[in-house]
Amino acid sequence: LNTGIAFEGGGIKSKELHRAQNKANLDKGNKGLLQAYKQIGALCDGWQLPNSVSDSAKHIYKEADESKIFKSKSQDALIAGCVFLACRRNNVPRSFREVTELTKVSKKEIGRTFKQLEQLLMKNQRNKEGATSVVSGGEPSLSIDEVREILKLCEGVVVRADEYTGSTSADPSELCNRFCSMLDMDRRTTTVATELASKMKSTGVLAGRSPLSSAAACIFMAGQLMGQPKTAKEIQGVAKVSDSTIRQAYKLLYMDKEKIITQDIIDRGADVSNLVKPA
Repeated sequence: LNTGIAFEGGGIKSKELHRAQNKANLDKGNKGLLQAYKQIGALCDGWQLPNSVSDSAKHIYKEADESKIFKSKSQDALIAGCVFLACRRNNVPRSFREVTELTKVSKKEIGRTFKQLEQLLMKNQRNKEGATSVVSGGEPSLSIDEVREILKLCEGVVVRADEYTGSTSADPSELCNRFCSMLDMDRRTTTVATELASKMKSTGVLAGRSPLSSAAACIFMAGQLMGQPKTAKEIQGVAKVSDSTIRQAYKLLYMDKEKIITQDIIDRGADVSNLVKPA
């Protein structure tokens, strides 16, 4: 429970106490925001994400903090949800599993927070359609150095004026690009993997499969096609899905290989005879 100091009819002393309490509350709020911004910045730096993601996550956090509906939720869960949603809004989506590994917050908790954040943003969008909000610290009562630091962290944090209509899930072709880079696969093989993922998505060959397992299977196939094979175990290390899941998804791709291995992919040097028939 919060204690408020009333000063009606209490004279100057009561008014001074009231002002002191308000100042203390403002100090606490600004310092909490500063700490959250530092954590968001550190998480985004750890993933080498663009500044737009960090800025977006900070603004989402501020909107959530001002809404007062996340008071019962841990700060770590709220920050994880903000970063996850900011990644999707800026077209650099990360999977729930990746965010869980980075933040140590459970997938279930991130999912719940993510849904609540989306609902909040969509509600705010309806209330302030077309408006552009810029994060500002108000009238802080911190030290000069703290004020400078929080203003630096907030610099450029702007919410786009376009209507917020929800986020999109991770795209397998984008995941292929990232995972191939982590596996030190060459550009030609990476391109084939992303093209397989795009074709797989348009034909619905792996409909219902997670983006992670779909991307992993496309990389597994692309490596064989281009003579740069990677084992399911190696791909498992970056995609964070089991090798058996990768093999099962690859089996489905192999069964419909005529649908996804286009002439353009063959012209890039892919050799279908290199494909290993699933057990």
